[in-house]
Amino acid sequence: MSDSILTLDVSSISSIDDIKKSIDPVRDKYLSLKINGVDDKAGFKEVHEARMHCRKIRTSVENKRKELKAVALEYGRSVDAAAKSVAELIAPIEDHLNGEEMAIKREQDRIKAEEQQRQEKRTEDRINALTSIGATVNMALVKNLSDGEFESLLAMERKAHSEREEARKKREEEEAAERERIAKERAEIEQKQREIEAQIQAEREAREAEQKKRDEEERNRIIEERKRIEEERERLRIEKEQLEVERIRIEAETAEAERIEAEKNMPPATDEFKDSGPVLSGDTMPGMCHALCLDIASKVRIVSESCGNDHVIEMVFSLLTEASDILDRSINSMPVD
Repeated sequence: MSDSILTLDVSSISSIDDIKKSIDPVRDKYLSLKINGVDDKAGFKEVHEARMHCRKIRTSVENKRKELKAVALEYGRSVDAAAKSVAELIAPIEDHLNGEEMAIKREQDRIKAEEQQRQEKRTEDRINALTSIGATVNMALVKNLSDGEFESLLAMERKAHSEREEARKKREEEEAAERERIAKERAEIEQKQREIEAQIQAEREAREAEQKKRDEEERNRIIEERKRIEEERERLRIEKEQLEVERIRIEAETAEAERIEAEKNMPPATDEFKDSGPVLSGDTMPGMCHALCLDIASKVRIVSESCGNDHVIEMVFSLLTEASDILDRSINSMPVD
């Protein structure tokens, strides 16, 4: 390849423009052409010739394009070769200079990073120092203070912290003393309250015990009174029963004595009297027995109304036994024919 640089003739492109200008006169004419059926040979010929003319224009432009572009391509290759030769010469120099520059930049970045780390560490230490004593931290202020300014700030904050601690301890001691006083007073109040409650409880228990004693005594009195009344009622019942039994016994004995006396006063038995025996045995004795039974029934009724069932049964049994004995004696004493 020659080292000479080709010169492009830009004016040669005007030949394509000349071809372009030749299209305008025939544009409208060719676009209006039509073939009126298969028999329109003149129309067909005219369209064909017009198409061939258009094809000629197109091919001439294409050929001109290839011709002009070949020169341009050769020119481009010449430019690329010239530029490459320059780049090959300058690249080692640029690489050397770039290496030197990058080494310094890396060192600067390292120094900057170390300084940033140191600043961050210093800021962190300052924040820790302030927060450890309960100080409020202003990040921007702490970061931008010089060492001397920060030491002054730290000393001031430490003093304030010490004063706060002393005030806190004093306050806590006072609060502890107040809590102790309140607790002592509360304990005394609770103790008094317990004593009062114990006294109230003791008095209540005493009253309850006294009331319980009175209630017990009243129950015992009522029980004793009921017992006394029951005993008196039982005594009166027994006494009444005894009196009733005695009355019945006396009446029975009286009746028996009257019967015996009547038998004694009866005339001796004669044949005539014997004939009238039924009057004596059938009239006198049955009447006496009937009267006795009526008397017994009356006594049983009286006793049953005044006594319980058990006593009624017992009295009836006793009276019937007595009546049986009287009847037996009466029958045995009757004269035999």
